Amino acid sequence: MIRVLIASAAYGGHNIGDDAILTAMVEQLKGLEKSGISVVITAVTRQPAEMAKRLGIRTLEFDGLGPRARTYLAIATTDVLIVGGGALIAGHTRGWKGLVTGHPGYPMTMVALAKLLRKRAMVYGAGVEKIESPAARFLLRKVFDRADMITLRDEDSKKRLVEDLGVRRAPVVTTADPVLALQIPSDQEMDAIAVRLGLETDKRPLVVINFAYGLDRRDTLIDFIAKTADYAIEQFGARILFVPMNILPSTDRFGMSQVIQRMAAPDSASILDLPYTHAEVLSAAHRSELVISSRMHLLIMASLVGTPICGISRVPKVDAFLERYGLEAAANTEELEFKSFRSNLEAAWKERSSIRARLEAGKNVLANLARQSATCFTEIL
Repeated sequence: MIRVLIASAAYGGHNIGDDAILTAMVEQLKGLEKSGISVVITAVTRQPAEMAKRLGIRTLEFDGLGPRARTYLAIATTDVLIVGGGALIAGHTRGWKGLVTGHPGYPMTMVALAKLLRKRAMVYGAGVEKIESPAARFLLRKVFDRADMITLRDEDSKKRLVEDLGVRRAPVVTTADPVLALQIPSDQEMDAIAVRLGLETDKRPLVVINFAYGLDRRDTLIDFIAKTADYAIEQFGARILFVPMNILPSTDRFGMSQVIQRMAAPDSASILDLPYTHAEVLSAAHRSELVISSRMHLLIMASLVGTPICGISRVPKVDAFLERYGLEAAANTEELEFKSFRSNLEAAWKERSSIRARLEAGKNVLANLARQSATCFTEIL
């Protein structure tokens, strides 16, 4: 029996993509039982009771100094620490508190403590973003070079970790984002969810739209998305469903309400009602004709159910994912010019069948790559 502590970027609680990451990681580790490897999983999360019930695992509370201390103490009674999922190695740490809650501060301190206690430590299917701080770069290199295994979700992340940050002693393997191997509900289950969500009451083609509204609160972003939604309504005869991936009231959901207020046809748009999990998001994507998103994990979920995607580049990970299917971003949030985006949107709509074929052809390949992180886990036992 292997005791595993998952302390990842996927804390859960307000980001559907993070919830999907944690779910996928748990599924993959539990799947090792077929190979005779039994694991007892404890995960750090903002929703300990809900995630314990949903995933059938033990959980630890993330928020607060007391819970954080208990998380550190839990390393002493575990066999393998796993940190991973999401933009785990990124320059988000600010001040001393960032060493407890931020990235790369939090996962870095967890790995450092695990190795100090002579525990095995693995980075699992993570992303690596640019880190400017010389001190953070130095500490990251020193700590993660001592990890027993590192798997990363794309080649860009590997380049940043190995070439830019200088992590070379630890084994580093490029796999894929864990969500690409997420177990998908059956068509019947997704149809039942769609009925419950009221997605079957309107027979117009459904277009799902998402954009990240948090740090980026530009008026030009709101205007761009409003024009995109109105264009899909006018030219494709569509109705619009906005799907917040970050469900905090002040982020995606608030931005989407701003968009609807600015639209010329607001009666043809709605926002997915809470509560929902990644299963509801998968169902909405499955029901739609096209998914337009600047959040990578919505694009991933759409690809899992074979729905054509139109990506908007916000950070490098979006481009890295699209490239795996031979696709390019239709726009970039740094240059929100609707006139140039419009032609790419039209092309995505007209080429839905070919995009769907690309997604279907590459889906199993990427799922197998994602599962390789679990295989790498077995190599350090």
